Amino acid sequence: MSKILLVEDDGQIRALLKRILEKQNHSVQEAPHGREALALLASELPDLVITDMFMPEMDGLEFIEQMLARHPGLPFVAISGEGGLDAEVFLRIARYRGAHGILQKPFGVFELQAALERVLKMSSDLKSSQPQEQPLPQMISP
Repeated sequence: MSKILLVEDDGQIRALLKRILEKQNHSVQEAPHGREALALLASELPDLVITDMFMPEMDGLEFIEQMLARHPGLPFVAISGEGGLDAEVFLRIARYRGAHGILQKPFGVFELQAALERVLKMSSDLKSSQPQEQPLPQMISP
């Protein structure tokens, strides 16, 4: 089970995605926009963030920039469906800025599941390959 922060301004889409993620045994926190998401990140880091790109108050690109400035390396998936060509451009920019996955709405449950599994596995592999801190040996004085 992974902890996921879902950032989506459309309440119906957010509720649907939350139900899908919880059925896949993920724990989901939700935020309707980037400002609230940043506040949630200040108290607890999830394993993964899913963020929409077009939101009021703070768009997805600004949210991603601020999130990564505070929490470098936090894995995230960018989603968007508004604006046709604009959505594609925003998703490409998100990929350039470090998105571990991008999905254009409408997407299916299997696409979402495959993207999350790929990102979570990559994140897990990175964590396990990092050297662990070893305690310094105790010095025995004569």
